[in-house]
Amino acid sequence: PLREWVPRREEWLAELLHYEGHCEFTAEYCPRCGDHNAETRCLDCDDLTLYCQACIVTMHKRSPFHQLKVRSQTIPQSGTDKFGLCIQMGHPTGDRCPNPQRMWGDDFVVLDVSGIHQVGLDFCNCESVQPHDVQLLHARLFPAT
Repeated sequence: PLREWVPRREEWLAELLHYEGHCEFTAEYCPRCGDHNAETRCLDCDDLTLYCQACIVTMHKRSPFHQLKVRSQTIPQSGTDKFGLCIQMGHPTGDRCPNPQRMWGDDFVVLDVSGIHQVGLDFCNCESVQPHDVQLLHARLFPAT
């Protein structure tokens, strides 16, 4: 296998460097909305397409722990909250609470198999609200402290 690979190592290196850049996606505008600059992609999704910040946030409401990359600058895994991505407790994914309670200065830390993530998190503060620990458990997050 190594003897077969050695003659093609330059080709492999070029492909890996190509992936680290923008690949074939050089469009100025977001392919999803067509309105904003396409400069962000997800390093954890299979899709290498560049999207605008608003679309990447919408697309990651169900995957808030993915690592996002803006042009040539990687946002740390703990940085999805910097994009305005916020996990809403007590309501279906994608729905906003009419009476949210923002937690810990919007710096909620989650330990996940992919790393330590600092995310925005709002607890539901509606009339029929569950306790915070129960809201976390419903979201499959285990409360630690």
